[in-house]
Amino acid sequence: MKNSKFGVCDETVKDGLSLLDKEDSGRKIGLWLKVLAAETEEEITELKEMGLSSMIEALAAYRNLKSSSEFLEAERIHSKARHDEAQALYNAKRKRDKYWQDVIAKKDAEIAAIDAEIADKKAEISKLRETLKEG
Repeated sequence: MKNSKFGVCDETVKDGLSLLDKEDSGRKIGLWLKVLAAETEEEITELKEMGLSSMIEALAAYRNLKSSSEFLEAERIHSKARHDEAQALYNAKRKRDKYWQDVIAKKDAEIAAIDAEIADKKAEISKLRETLKEG
């Protein structure tokens, strides 16, 4: 039997996985729920007597793996990556919004300048009409 880097026998994990493959899915779920819910030594002993020792060892291996420094570091890096991605998306959205606000402000200024020119032309036309009426 070869031990994995987390101190659990590789054969135990394989046995637990093969047990899962052999049973129907409803029964598997029920068995795993029992194993996950077991908290006392009496409950664990009862489950071992039911032939679930491989599942119990597989769960212990998982818990051992999950509490390992390698797993915790990987989880920390994953969490930081999710945060960095969210921050990058937020900043990109703010940059996009600022860009479009600037575009709209520029176009509004152009429209205001054109409106002012039109108003000047209308005033000039009115003056010319008045001049023609007087003449």
